[in-house]
Amino acid sequence: MLLAWMITAQLFHILTLFLWWWFFLFVYIYSEGANPGLVATTASYPVIVIASSVWAWISYRREKSSLAAKIISIPIAVFLLFYLAIELGLLD
Repeated sequence: MLLAWMITAQLFHILTLFLWWWFFLFVYIYSEGANPGLVATTASYPVIVIASSVWAWISYRREKSSLAAKIISIPIAVFLLFYLAIELGLLD
């Protein structure tokens, strides 16, 4: 079950990185006067994904505990919180 979640989360991360690329490219590069805080927050997302994925797989290989599932879920939570903040208008 843990391995299935790890693989599913990795596939979700790949999908969100494509969405991140599209969002970052078209919204920030082709728009004028983007909010610097929003740009910095969005630009840090791939770093969070890569770091948590590496950390989770190392934890999984060492312990095979639920800690790996929690670690790999961090970018999913970040993505959902970021989406919610945009929808609520907090990052205009």
